[in-house]
Amino acid sequence: MTSDTTSSVYVNAITSERIRYQREWKQCVYGTQKMENVMDAHARKCARIIAQAYRAGDHPAMWQALSKATRNDMYIPGAAISRTIRHTISMAGWDEQHINEAALDCDAFAHTAHDDATSAQTSETPAGAWILLDHLTGNAHRDK
Repeated sequence: MTSDTTSSVYVNAITSERIRYQREWKQCVYGTQKMENVMDAHARKCARIIAQAYRAGDHPAMWQALSKATRNDMYIPGAAISRTIRHTISMAGWDEQHINEAALDCDAFAHTAHDDATSAQTSETPAGAWILLDHLTGNAHRDK
């Protein structure tokens, strides 16, 4: 188990990355390759932070960072969030093996799942843990 200070390092890193991304995104022209590159770089950086927390065994921080990284706002569209989730799955190795049971069997997962469910902007735009679970179960690409 890690301390709250260690956990906050990952969440703070996500917060800093989101601020950096928003600043860079504002300077892009919508629909350009530069915007696509900025969005993908942001998704990879967030995924790297989330996967790092997972590999370190800091599951509470992983869930907090995932939730923070996958919040919709006017500068972080659904496409960037989906990329973050896909890159996280790859970087954490969840495309090759299941999530460590300990990551799911902790209070932080239950807390994050509850918070993300209640913070979803609409039923069509889930947040955090729910987006990850949709991708892992194959529901992210189903026809609605």
